[in-house]
Amino acid sequence: MFIPFYYLILCLTFLSSLKVFRLDSRHYKVISIILGIDCIIELTCFVLMEFHVTNTPLYNFNLLAEFWGYTYYYSLIILHKGLQKIIRAFLWLLPLIWTVLVLMVFGPKTWNSYFFVTGCIAMVLFSAAYYHQMFTAAKLIRLTTSFEFWVATALIVYYACMLPYLGMLNFLATNFQPLANKLLVGLQVLNIIFYLILLYAFICTIHIGKSS
Repeated sequence: MFIPFYYLILCLTFLSSLKVFRLDSRHYKVISIILGIDCIIELTCFVLMEFHVTNTPLYNFNLLAEFWGYTYYYSLIILHKGLQKIIRAFLWLLPLIWTVLVLMVFGPKTWNSYFFVTGCIAMVLFSAAYYHQMFTAAKLIRLTTSFEFWVATALIVYYACMLPYLGMLNFLATNFQPLANKLLVGLQVLNIIFYLILLYAFICTIHIGKSS
């Protein structure tokens, strides 16, 4: 059984994140928990695929877990009160939107591109909002050692690039299956880049831990 390389990178990133539980910073731990859920979901989906069992319901569930988790992460680090209200409202809306689209409209066995597009746009906007907060702050931040900067960078790059492909996945799989298969390779490369950036973000917390 050949495990794709990006699964190994994901597991390595999660293991490297466990040290943040020694730090008194909730937003670090949120990202670590999301990575732990990703490990379980991805490896389970891989096993199901090997046994020719559909893994779409698990991926649909993981969309809710990821988008809710990252939204909660931004609710902890974005300080603007107006944006905080919007983010908290989105935290309540996400499960409702997921229930309607995934369970009631399309069904759990169909990849829900509409919910994915909704989450992607939100992640890009929240990441951009954090960029604005960071670059307009009175106190200068050293970007090379900033956990929050690298997480925002990982999320904005990942979801901005994933949006065109996974947002049209159902259409591509139905009408252009060979093209969908070829783009899947690029998707795996993007996964590797995403988890490597998060790995570096957690390496940055080593400096934070020593400074505290």
